[in-house]
Amino acid sequence: MKDKIIGFLKWTEKYTKTDMVYFVRSNLWINIGRASSVLNGLILSIVYANILTKEDYGLYTFALAFIGFFSMAQTTALGSGISKSISRGNDGVIYEGLKTIYPWSLLGGLSLGIVSIYYILHNNIDLGICFLVAAITLPISIRNSVAKSYFNAKGDFAFMSRFNLMRTPFITIALIITAITSRSAIIVVITSIITNLILGSFLYHKMKKNIAQIGANEKEPFAKKYAFHSGILSMFGYLSEQIDDLLLWKFVGAAPVAIYTYAIAPVRELKNLIENQSTIAIPKFAQKDFSEVKSHVFFRVRQMYFVAVPIIILYILSAPLIFKYLFPLYTDAVGLSQIASLTLLSSPRKLLTAAITAHQKIKETYIVTVFPTMTRIILAIALVPMYGIEGAVIALLASECIDFITLGILIRNSK
Repeated sequence: MKDKIIGFLKWTEKYTKTDMVYFVRSNLWINIGRASSVLNGLILSIVYANILTKEDYGLYTFALAFIGFFSMAQTTALGSGISKSISRGNDGVIYEGLKTIYPWSLLGGLSLGIVSIYYILHNNIDLGICFLVAAITLPISIRNSVAKSYFNAKGDFAFMSRFNLMRTPFITIALIITAITSRSAIIVVITSIITNLILGSFLYHKMKKNIAQIGANEKEPFAKKYAFHSGILSMFGYLSEQIDDLLLWKFVGAAPVAIYTYAIAPVRELKNLIENQSTIAIPKFAQKDFSEVKSHVFFRVRQMYFVAVPIIILYILSAPLIFKYLFPLYTDAVGLSQIASLTLLSSPRKLLTAAITAHQKIKETYIVTVFPTMTRIILAIALVPMYGIEGAVIALLASECIDFITLGILIRNSK
């Protein structure tokens, strides 16, 4: 039976122009992991909607968004610097990467520590303690992040999915218990930091064990130049992703942050589902010449629309029922969520970005990051103070479209 299925998949390759055996096997495990993540995220969202006030949930969202800014550059630089070498079997590059990034990890922790002192001195003890815990654990969290990059670059999606099937429920249960017993957003954030640290350390030591078994080949050096640039750019990208929450927090308060978060959360999960193909593509892209990748990538984009368009229609029709029965306190987010779902039309952009990332093209990476990011930030600054949540959704939709168009033009003109 297995041979017949493989035979059928190979037969379809002349029409799909894709390694269908690799695609189906990888997609299967990624979708299993994604389904688990969505289910656990849904459970958490329901619990938070009924346990935490809108103000507390807005505080929770703000704290996580703010903490992430201090580790994004180092985490991205580390993953970007090793991915190409790892996909080619040069596992020893990881230790050079860790040695290079470690001082910057300490700097991130120190910076966040200064922020925590600022909040404590201004009598916001809860946020101050939350940021202090994050500052202390930040260097270890960044170190642990290399393991995920390692297994993804290896194309070992089966292992990562099995790990996430264990990791996600563990974190979900811990957060639910914390939310019910404490009813404190800050304690929930601290619990999230600690549980992720524990499970991240487990994955890191599993990676070290794998490398010890197969030997640390060091034929290629850590891509310091590309890692540096990708790390800097990731800060712009992260800021553009979180600018809405930060501005809403500043101008209209915590409750609108919660409403906006619930409006776009289902859309983000659906986008991750559609973008699975991009994660799968990176190891394959890295093994091919860019000209070959370029000749096929737009065909893949058209294929992704056969998934994206039906999902958008189905979500727009079902959103009122989803919010009515699962998030009754957030029914005012339905219309905003339906509009935000149109951003799924730009979800194939992740595949175009993967083509650039896999071949470590610095100039193109700057263009596809800085231009759309600045557009998103400018639109958010212009619209959020004037129109609040509606302005944030409009800025999100417009910037996603601009990003997708820019990527398409850039790929066509790149060599």
